[in-house]
Amino acid sequence: MGIKQDILAVLRGRQPERIPWTIYASQLFRGRAERALRNRGLGILKGCPVCATRTPNVDVETRTFWENGRQLARRTYHTPAGTVSEKVVIAPGYYSEGVVGEWIVEYMIKDVADYEAVRFIVEDTVREPDHDGFARAQARFGDDGLLLANMERCPIQHLSIKLAGLERVALDLHDHPGVVEGLLEAMERKQDETYRIGVDSPAEIIWSPDNISTSRTSPRWFERYVLPFYERHAAMVRDAGKLYVAHMDGRLAAIKHLIARCPLDVIEAVTPPPMGDTPITELQDAWPGKAVWCNFPESLFHEDESVIYEAALDLMRNAYSRGRFILGITEDYPEHRMEPALSAIARAVADYEGA
Repeated sequence: MGIKQDILAVLRGRQPERIPWTIYASQLFRGRAERALRNRGLGILKGCPVCATRTPNVDVETRTFWENGRQLARRTYHTPAGTVSEKVVIAPGYYSEGVVGEWIVEYMIKDVADYEAVRFIVEDTVREPDHDGFARAQARFGDDGLLLANMERCPIQHLSIKLAGLERVALDLHDHPGVVEGLLEAMERKQDETYRIGVDSPAEIIWSPDNISTSRTSPRWFERYVLPFYERHAAMVRDAGKLYVAHMDGRLAAIKHLIARCPLDVIEAVTPPPMGDTPITELQDAWPGKAVWCNFPESLFHEDESVIYEAALDLMRNAYSRGRFILGITEDYPEHRMEPALSAIARAVADYEGA
């Protein structure tokens, strides 16, 4: 049994051959330390699309420029329903690893009049399955980790994080609910296509990378927009024999009772204090029948290795012992802390396993 099978075994409530712990591929820097950590059981995770997308009736212009010492890009989308644009900062990321990210500083939707053009873009998007590409990526990973079939965020999360921003969505839901919910419905219809492709793919895990946190998703929004979305898609995922996983990396205390109602197999990236607001064991009690795939709090990477070791060992003793728990790393941390911090976590996992 390799790391991949160990991960799947734990998520399904079975006994692994070796206790798995995991990290996103983007958070693991290649080289000597990375090889040593993987030899100590660290598994790699990567979200991977199951389809290619195109918008045949949308013309996109991109202009890059510098402003106040920062590189930015403006993308302008020309559609028959109007023109919208967004501005992003080209974030430094980890240049040594070839990782460059983006931060939105100006959203596509700036006014209620922009919804029509964005809805056209959504409805014009064509999705084409890429099962062969996913299978090739799986083959490259082998047993060293797991590919997650990336379904993209559920509509309300995608709208508030990528398209309009939280304040704009909140105001427009109050003043123009029909316009906003019309776009959300169009987005969900298109995501239905992605889910149908996903359940037909070679993937073992269907992953909704929703970044759920009550800092931006209230209990009311969660119950109205997120819970029904999971309910809508759970049956097709279950019927395909796959695990349904959602990324909930924020503050969850106020919605833990609603998450309990979600027909999900795994809650992923769950972050305990000091970054999160609820102990893992309390969430395990609230979510019987669900696996908890945690995120080791990124603030602890700044601490001494002895503190990191004790925190990881505490998670293993209290949470792994209950079953269906995996310790993971899903968020950014200082590049220079990779080897000392992850080595401390590796030692904690090994000591717990050998106890």
